[in-house]
Amino acid sequence: MTLPNDLDLAGCCSATYSHPAARWLLGESYHPGGLALTSRLVDLAGIGIGDRVLDAGCGRGASSVHLAKSFGCHVVGVTLETDLVEAARAQARERGVEQRTTFIQGDLYHTSLEPSSFDA
Repeated sequence: MTLPNDLDLAGCCSATYSHPAARWLLGESYHPGGLALTSRLVDLAGIGIGDRVLDAGCGRGASSVHLAKSFGCHVVGVTLETDLVEAARAQARERGVEQRTTFIQGDLYHTSLEPSSFDA
């Protein structure tokens, strides 16, 4: 059996999450535990107002927007699909956190983002 490389796998997942059925089946947050688990992880990590958080594979931005709105974080979300970036930006505008969120379309492994510039 041949396993796909990381980008092939990420692209496959990203394309799947872009499909309208994904939102219908999974809701806004596409990861296990949803926003409740995101909040719990933030509490455990001690993330708070003004901290910079990287949301790798941000999808439609549900976790990013939640972090910015509920915890006052500055969040950078990265995803492969342009339509997901557009949806994330729209959600950030609707929730009033567009000044605390940045969404980037691209491969996380090939960005100019410096890991040391993030608190989490």
